[in-house]
Amino acid sequence: MAFTGKYVLESQENYKDFLKALELETVDGDIFKTTVTPDGGKLKIQFPKYLYTAEVVGDKLVEVSTYNLTLMISKKIK
Repeated sequence: MAFTGKYVLESQENYKDFLKALELETVDGDIFKTTVTPDGGKLKIQFPKYLYTAEVVGDKLVEVSTYNLTLMISKKIK
């Protein structure tokens, strides 16, 4: 799992809706703590109402949130 390096955003889908659900608050505004879990080359964060995963695929960092099916793809830069 090589997450080290710098990445630049290439594309995003439904990102504004995802931002509304961030700052470790639930969609309802409740604050909570969570743990980042490694899982077969992916990093997973289970929020109370959605799951966030990140994985490196080739030279891309692929981030997916099940909240409103947010997808962000970033390309690794040197």
